[in-house]
Amino acid sequence: MGVPPEVLVSLGWMSHLTATGTSMTDIREKYSSSIQIVRTVEGSITKERIHCLFDNRAVINLKKHLLMFYNMPFEDYLEFCGLPGDYPWMPERTRVLKEQAAQRMAELGIDDQVPPAPEWPKRPRRREDGKGAH
Repeated sequence: MGVPPEVLVSLGWMSHLTATGTSMTDIREKYSSSIQIVRTVEGSITKERIHCLFDNRAVINLKKHLLMFYNMPFEDYLEFCGLPGDYPWMPERTRVLKEQAAQRMAELGIDDQVPPAPEWPKRPRRREDGKGAH
């Protein structure tokens, strides 16, 4: 069961829609009318996951989930659900891990030359008595 748009407006979640001139009916006409909001915003963001408001699935990358399952860009999701523009599409922990990985990669730098391959000891093909290795 979805949350009616009137309730979202009364709670202040959709106040930016009236300021931009976009109405809920315009967004609903663009996408299937079967898409409904089934979860409230409270508690939908955790450090590990973000819950999609359409199907209540816990995801790590909300942009990718919306494109794969609903063919909807993240900006349209924000308008459809009446969310602010700074609503996260990636959980805090994942964002921090990606930032740390990027910093480590920047510290390593990129060498123009490829290092030579290590020299491994050669394995003899034949035993000393002339017979095969096996």
